[in-house]
Amino acid sequence: MTQEAETDNALIFKCPVCGSGHITIEKDGKHQYGYCDACGAAYIHYVPLPHQLEFHKSRAKIKIMLGGMGSAKSRAGVNEIIDHALSVPNGKTVMFAQTLKQLSKAIMPIFDEYLPRKFVEKWTDTKQDIEIILKNGHTILGLASDDEEKIRSMDITAFYIEEASGVDPKIYKECIRRLRNKAGIINGVSHYVGLLVSNPSHGYLRDLLFTASKIYGSASIQNTVAMYKDRVKRPNPEIEAFLSSSRDNPYLPPGFVETVERSLTPEEARLYIDCIIEYAVGAVYPNILNMVEDDFDIPKNWEVYLAHDPGINDPAAILMGAIDPETGIVHFFREYYQKNKVASQVASAFYDMTKDIAPGMLHTPLVDPSANKRSQIVPRTYKQQMQIEHGIVFKLANNALEDGIQKVKNMMYNGKVRFFRSLTNTIWEGCEYRYPTEEERNKNKNLGEKPLDKNNHLMDCLRYICQDIPYDYLNMKHTSYASYADFFKTMNQKPKEQRENTMRNLLKDMYQESVEETAKERRGKRHSGGYRLCWKS
Repeated sequence: MTQEAETDNALIFKCPVCGSGHITIEKDGKHQYGYCDACGAAYIHYVPLPHQLEFHKSRAKIKIMLGGMGSAKSRAGVNEIIDHALSVPNGKTVMFAQTLKQLSKAIMPIFDEYLPRKFVEKWTDTKQDIEIILKNGHTILGLASDDEEKIRSMDITAFYIEEASGVDPKIYKECIRRLRNKAGIINGVSHYVGLLVSNPSHGYLRDLLFTASKIYGSASIQNTVAMYKDRVKRPNPEIEAFLSSSRDNPYLPPGFVETVERSLTPEEARLYIDCIIEYAVGAVYPNILNMVEDDFDIPKNWEVYLAHDPGINDPAAILMGAIDPETGIVHFFREYYQKNKVASQVASAFYDMTKDIAPGMLHTPLVDPSANKRSQIVPRTYKQQMQIEHGIVFKLANNALEDGIQKVKNMMYNGKVRFFRSLTNTIWEGCEYRYPTEEERNKNKNLGEKPLDKNNHLMDCLRYICQDIPYDYLNMKHTSYASYADFFKTMNQKPKEQRENTMRNLLKDMYQESVEETAKERRGKRHSGGYRLCWKS
C-alpha cells in the first residue's frame, strides 16, 4: 500500500485496486479502515508489530498468542479472525470468553475499529447476544464459556478464545472437535484456524505451549524463549505459539511498563510483563535451561555415575552423568524414563546404557533407598532382585532431600552441571519440579516446605549423583578409582576358581551379603562396585 500524503489529521493512500483513487484514514478516527473514493474498495489500516506479524504469517492450524499486559495480543487475534471471516464465505467462527460482557467490552470494540461495515449484513452486541453476520455468509458468534454444550451442535471453521487461561480446557477440546465445517476447505486447501489468546498463566495453556512445534518470542525475550525448544518433548505439528513482552509494544503510554513493574513482585513481573513461563511457580531449579548443551561423544577416560529410581506406575528412571577430569563439570548424557516396566526390562535398559562404558570408569550404580524394602509379593527387595536375577549390584543412595537439593544447587551455581539437549525428560522434570504454593500449603498443612512428590524421578537421580561426587573433586585424588583398571587386569590373569572366590569375598565385604549363585548362573553379567567384569571364561 503506497502512502501518497499525510496531513495533521489523516493518512492518504493510493488505491491498489483501481490505481487512480485515494483512501483516507483519519489518524484519531474511530475506524482504522477507509474506502477508495473512485472504486469503493476497502482498506484496513492495520500495521502489525514484528511479533504480531510472525503470528499472522503462521499457517498453523492452532495458534497460541500469549502476551504481557498491553502487548496488543487481542488486537492481533481479532485481525486474524477478520481476515479469516472475509476469506471464508459461509464459514462460522465462534468466540469464547468467560462472560459475554468480557467479549462486548474487550473484543467487539476492536472488531468495530477494523472490520469495514460495508461487509457487514448484521451486527448484534447486546447483553444476551453477540453476533456478526457478513454479506459473504460468514457468521461470527460470541459465547460465554460456562458450558461446552453450547458448541456441540455446531460445525465451525474457526474459533477464538479470549483470556484462554481462565476458560475451561473442555471448551478448547470441544472447539478442536468442531473444526469440520466444509466451508473451511477452499479449492482443496484447509482454512481452519483456532486461536488461544491470553495473558501468561500456569495451567493447561502452559502445558499446551510446550507441545508447540514452533515457539516465537518478541524482541526483548527472544533469547529466553529460544530455550523453550528444550522443553518440548512431543511437538504437535499443528500448533505454533507466539509470546510477547509488554516492553515490545512502542505504543504504550510512556512509563506504563515501569509503573506496572513497580506494583509487582519480580516473579510476577517476569510472568505478567515479560511473559516468561518456562518454569513452574516455585521451581526448585529455576535456571536449569541455562545449563542445556548440545550432545557430544563422552571421552572414554571420563568417570561415569549412574543413579536409578525404580517405579512401576510411576516412571522407572535412570540417569547417567560423566565428569570431566579437567574441569570437574558433570555432563548428564543419558536417561531412561518409562512407566509400567518390570525389573527385567529395566535391567535390559541398564545393560544397553552401560555397554560402551570403559572398564573401571563406571562408579557403583546408585539406587533409591526404597529399593531395599521387601516386596509384599516377592520375598526379596528390589535391590536383591536386580543383584541375584540380573547381576547388577547397586549401592543405596544418600536420600537426604534438603541436603541433596542444596548440593545440586551449589554445583549449578558453580557451573559444574550440564545437561545434554537430548535429555528431554530430565529437562522437563527440572522445569516442573517445584515447591508447593502458599495456596496449596493452606489447603494441605502436611505439605510443609519440601518439594511436591511429583515430577521428581529423574530429579532424585540427579540428586543422588551430585551427592556422591566429592565437593572438591579436582583437588581430591582417589586412588581406588584409578586402581580398578589394574584390578581387572590382574583378575583376568587368575584361574577361574580363584577369580570366583575373590569376587564372592569382595561382594560380601562391600555389602555384607552372601552371594550364592554361581558364575555360570549369572552368565557373565556380573558387576562389582558398578564395574562390568570382563574376564575370560
